[in-house]
Amino acid sequence: MPETTPRTLVIYYSFQGSTRRIAKAIAEALQGDLLELVPDSQPWGHGLGAYLWFGWQRIRHRLPRLAPLDKDPADYDLIFLGTPVWSWDMSLPMQAFLRQLAFMDENLALFCCCKGDPGKTLSAMEEALVGNRILGSQTFIDVPANTDLAVKEASRWAQEIAAQVELHDT
Repeated sequence: MPETTPRTLVIYYSFQGSTRRIAKAIAEALQGDLLELVPDSQPWGHGLGAYLWFGWQRIRHRLPRLAPLDKDPADYDLIFLGTPVWSWDMSLPMQAFLRQLAFMDENLALFCCCKGDPGKTLSAMEEALVGNRILGSQTFIDVPANTDLAVKEASRWAQEIAAQVELHDT
């Protein structure tokens, strides 16, 4: 890890808690800050009805409005972006965030959480973030069944990413 840890922000959306667990592990490993994306509406529950609701929103191309951010990503040296995988793609709240905030020339690392195949999630995020330095990406599979291992892996990965950031005097 660099002698001085980069100011780190972990921006994430979590529906069932897996992405939140990984985001917290990354933030703790780097003594960083957390910023949870909060959409204006979500379905009740976490079962089949929720997945159908999200599918319907995707079909309608309806991205949620997000609550105002309480941190400015421009104040950080390193930003991690995390999302659950929905239908082999990033979540609608993460899509809304990436459209709302234009990142340029930032140090970014991307992660997703899923039960199996992440599909195009990370590549779609990279496409939305052209013009930035993507320092790495990571998929965390079945976090609820492997929580301890996933948290350790997230901490290790975060430290590897942070070691790549060259800090500049401001």
